[in-house]
Amino acid sequence: MGLIFKFLLTALVVLVVWWIIKFRGRISVLKAAVQAAKKVMDDENTTPAQHKPGVPVTLAPCPKCGTFIAAGTVCSCT
Repeated sequence: MGLIFKFLLTALVVLVVWWIIKFRGRISVLKAAVQAAKKVMDDENTTPAQHKPGVPVTLAPCPKCGTFIAAGTVCSCT
């Protein structure tokens, strides 16, 4: 009876350690995916004027609403 108990306990410990390692691997993959998505969102939300402070920006009126926007960009009224 003691030998079976030791075997089952050893198998249980091995499974728990394997599950922990597997779970930590999934967490690291998810962290990398979140960081990559955050970097993409940050890159999309920045404009060249934010990267180069002090650089003058040429403004042009929107043909539909008349709001002045940076030249070469699309107005949000459309």
